[in-house]
Amino acid sequence: MLSVIIPARHEGGMLLRSLAALTTVPGVDEVVVAAWGERAGVRRRAGRFPLLRWVECPIAGRGAQLNRGAAAAR
Repeated sequence: MLSVIIPARHEGGMLLRSLAALTTVPGVDEVVVAAWGERAGVRRRAGRFPLLRWVECPIAGRGAQLNRGAAAAR
């Protein structure tokens, strides 16, 4: 199983474009977005991607987000 973890903070449109691109990559089983500070509208729009798992991070920082995303990955 291949899980892609994306640490996101105020990524908006770039995050949505990345999710769209990842849906076309063979072998990707899930995309975990470890978010800190993302707007609710981005999360709502991201919900249309079937491979998505959204994880909220209480602590800012890429390292903390990657750790949280890895822990949530299947």
